[in-house]
Amino acid sequence: MRAARARCAGSSIRSTARAGSRGGALALPALGHTYWAARGRGARRDGTRLAVSAIADMADATLSVGELKRMATHRGIQALIARAASTRCYGDLAGCTMVLDGRAEVWVEGGVKPWDVAAPAILIAEAGGRYTDWGGAPSIESGYAIASNRLVHDEVLRAMASDALPE
Repeated sequence: MRAARARCAGSSIRSTARAGSRGGALALPALGHTYWAARGRGARRDGTRLAVSAIADMADATLSVGELKRMATHRGIQALIARAASTRCYGDLAGCTMVLDGRAEVWVEGGVKPWDVAAPAILIAEAGGRYTDWGGAPSIESGYAIASNRLVHDEVLRAMASDALPE
């Protein structure tokens, strides 16, 4: 007998112009939450202004990991799991919202498409956090994402640089 699976699926959109991203939104209908941001105007969840956490030490941090099966053998992920106070695996948008809500300090995701991370990238920035790929570039094209409260980001980048990208 298989255990029942709870899914927290969502959708996201991003608005762009010639000068770059202007805004983004994501919804998690199962939780009844909608997140949105506009460049220079901050990020909100259901109308409430968002701010990432102020935890600066990975030993006190919660790590949110996306598709764990795809990334579990990566030495950087293993090192972060060992360092973090807590590790959770919600996946995709739900994992990112943990950082947006200040309930996690970092979200690491791999094997994603630009449309998966386009809105989260601007939402994280507007909530005071930092978004990059695993190499530290502010790219949504690489397929690898790190979203953080900014304070632990460099430590996460160093850890992720310790191994080759997963297949």
